[in-house]
Formats: sequence, structure tokens, C-alpha cells
Amino acid sequence: MKNLLSQSVPLSSDTLYTGWRVFILLACYNGARYVEEQIRSIQAQHFSDWVLIVRDDGSRDDTVEIIQRLTQEDARIHLLDDRIGNLGVSGNFSELMQYALMREADYVFFSDQDDIWNPDKLGVMLAAMREMEATEGNRLPLLVYSDLAVVDAQKKMIAPSFLKYVKRSPAHTNLGVLLAQCQVVGCACLVNRAALDLACPVPQGAWMHDWWLAILCAAVGRIGYVEQPLVQYRQHGANVFGVKSFWYRVARFLYSPKRWRDQISIVYRSILQAGLVRERIRSRGAHPHFESEQQLANYANLLAVPAFKRLGILKACGSYRTMPLENAIFKLLLILQRRDG
Repeated sequence: MKNLLSQSVPLSSDTLYTGWRVFILLACYNGARYVEEQIRSIQAQHFSDWVLIVRDDGSRDDTVEIIQRLTQEDARIHLLDDRIGNLGVSGNFSELMQYALMREADYVFFSDQDDIWNPDKLGVMLAAMREMEATEGNRLPLLVYSDLAVVDAQKKMIAPSFLKYVKRSPAHTNLGVLLAQCQVVGCACLVNRAALDLACPVPQGAWMHDWWLAILCAAVGRIGYVEQPLVQYRQHGANVFGVKSFWYRVARFLYSPKRWRDQISIVYRSILQAGLVRERIRSRGAHPHFESEQQLANYANLLAVPAFKRLGILKACGSYRTMPLENAIFKLLLILQRRDG
């Protein structure tokens, strides 16, 4: 992972080259309660030279009507009406990413419908991305992500740092860890054109668009981190993917057979996802970092070997979950996977 980028000076529209095409992708589904507040927080950004593309996934509430009204007020906001229907969270973002690629976006942010962005989010993260590109060049797939503050439905603070709340560390944003555990949150991410080009289209076998992007960038590009929280990550009863404290997650997991099955499925799909990443890198002629190809191959082939050999292979490819208890459970779940063939 690229060194922490917490000292980046925010860029405003006055200081930023306006030739950049900055896209914000907002995936909606039954978001009428919160989506306008989120869009207002985007409109309040100090950096204002952006385009917001919204795709609704078949809402049954007033989400579409709210978005249509906002498009009439602000020419930067566009509702993507592709008439494809309900695709789920990952599919929704995948369609948005394809659209941004087609429209030749230079930089892409991802937005959930129920969060609130700090006014300096775009400027700080664009400055961090430009800092990385000054070193790495803009042809390398790059991803920058920030911390988040966790709040409740009424915006009351739950935790000032998302990463501390869920026991994650930006020091572990390497390929080995990312193969086993997603370390980034989509609504706190920015990617450049090279990352978008490599990631699109997001295959159906990928778990989520943010995990897919993070693995690709770790394998062939770079990941950077902005230490400050730039998003108020709202928790409420209707979250598709909510966030809970580490110990809450462990307790719920240990006493829920459904959680065991879900986690077994996640481990299985993470292995399939590694194979898809490897295939994408090869098909696009990308050049993985030294050892990345072997790490991907080892992880993707875990189910092809007997259970008793898997932990040794896991160690060889540097894959683990960052909390000891979670890692022990992860290893158990890996052993319990059925062997291919």
C-alpha cells in the first residue's frame, strides 16, 4: 500500500484543471428517505467540477421522482435510464462503471444513497490521487480510499473511525490480505481511468465492485489511503451491507448457523474471485507485480488440493484475515470447503 496520504492539500475547482472528467456513481434502491440529503452533500463539495450519474435499481418508493426533480435543478446530475431492471448492488454499480468508462471518465467516485459526504471529500481525495500519479504515472491502476465516521439514522456518532470500529488497518491493504478479506469501502474510494478500464465489466462472480477493484489495483497497480474520515457512513435498519463492531460480528457469527453458511459461501466466492482476477489480468495483457501472479494462482487453486494442504498454501501466498480470531475462523472455513472435482 502507498504511504498514508493524510497531508494532501484539498483541491478546489479554482485550482484544479477543469479538463479532468470527474464522475460520481450513485446506485439507488428504495432510497427515498436519505438520497436527497446525500446528493445535497455532494452539491456542497468545495470541488464542484463533477458529473453525478445515478442509476435506480427498480425502487418501489419515491426515489426516482426525487432524482428526476434534482436533475431539473442541477445540470450536473443525470439519471441513467437503461431499463435493464433490478441487478442488485454489485450489478447496479457495474452498469454505472460501464457508463462512466464509455463517457471517458478520468476519475470515478462511488456513492451510496444514504451516507453524507464531508465538503472537502472530493478535493482531498483528488489531491491524494494526483500525488500518487505524480509518482506512479496515470497508466497504472490506482485506488485511493479514506476512513469513514460511523453514524446512526439521525446522524448521531457511533464511531469516529470506521477502520478502528471494525478492527481493520490500512497497513494490511496488500494483495495477500485482500484476497481473503475486503479492506476498503466503496463509498470511500476513488479510482483512476486505468483502474476503471481494467475492472470493467465487473464479472458476476465478483463479490462486490469495491473488493474487485481493490484486488486488481493491489495486483497490478497501487492503493493509497487518506487517514481522515471523509464520509459519514450511516447505519440504519434498511442497510444492504451494514457495519457492526468486531465483537458483535464475532458473537453473531458463533451463534448463528446461517452466518456460518454465509461465511463459508464468502470464502468460496473469494477463491473464485481470485481466479477471475487472474483471468482478467491475463486477458488484458496487464503486468502484475512480482509474486502477485503466484499469489493469485495459489489462492485460486485452493479448492483443487486436499483440505490438509490448504493452510500451507494459504501461508505461501500471504493470505490471512487481520484479526487473530477472525483468521482462525477463516482457516477453519477454508478447511471445510469441498474439494473441486
